[in-house]
Amino acid sequence: MSTSEISSSSPNSLPKVSVSVSVSVSVSTQKIQSVSKSVSERLLFKFSDVSEFDFDYSRSGLWSPPIQRNVFMNSPGQILTEHDMAAKLRSALETQHARRRRSRLSSSFNVRMFFFFKKFHAYLMYIHTDIYCFAGMLVFSKETLIEAHEACL
Repeated sequence: MSTSEISSSSPNSLPKVSVSVSVSVSVSTQKIQSVSKSVSERLLFKFSDVSEFDFDYSRSGLWSPPIQRNVFMNSPGQILTEHDMAAKLRSALETQHARRRRSRLSSSFNVRMFFFFKKFHAYLMYIHTDIYCFAGMLVFSKETLIEAHEACL
């Protein structure tokens, strides 16, 4: 609807124009999307206050919860039951846990060996300066071993 008014106050002045326009456009685009069970539960948790509108979504055709799956497909296309899928997930988690445990053990072993060899090398370097050779056998003096031990501590 459009309204126009023309008014003039004096013959020498320009006419004043006042225009008011009201336009109402309503565009309604509805999009229906299927979502997974976890997304559906998060949405229900986020928008759970439907009691104030007194609307029962479970009886409505507008929205329904996703259907619970009884079988699953893996990547090669094999059909698995819930039990098979749970067993696969459990074994994958156990394998990952074992891999982490092995990694931690090997890294701690490597660190221990590093410090052992570092200390051993320090012993050898210190003792090397004070080695006595007697009849083809290496003989370390007691004082040298004590000094080497104290130097490495």
